[in-house]
Amino acid sequence: MKTDALFYRLFQELPACYFEAIGAGADGVEHRKLIELIEIVVSGHFPRMGRKELERMLQIKDFRETKVYQEALEEGIEQGREQTREEIALRLLKKKHPAQEVAELSGLSLRQVQSLRKKSGIQSKPQGSTS
Repeated sequence: MKTDALFYRLFQELPACYFEAIGAGADGVEHRKLIELIEIVVSGHFPRMGRKELERMLQIKDFRETKVYQEALEEGIEQGREQTREEIALRLLKKKHPAQEVAELSGLSLRQVQSLRKKSGIQSKPQGSTS
């Protein structure tokens, strides 16, 4: 596969550039961008490697300090928040709260609430019904 060959060739030449960059000790923006780019490429090409393995390979103290890790962490946190909002909305829908109210209380948009209701098969409260 051409992509694998490209990554293999890149990785053959990458360590020298990476270690030269981290060894240079420069604090410039371009220097940090180069290091981040290398870390992104390496972590993206080796998705099955654990954090400790990547730290050893890249000779960094803590992979959790890399931009790649921080961005992935933020995405995970946001996905968790979205899942929580959906769980709250589902509970409210099951208790027959109006979609507009569910949207306001859960932080989801009205369109998201309506989609969630449809996807979950929860029936809305009939118009004019009192409970």
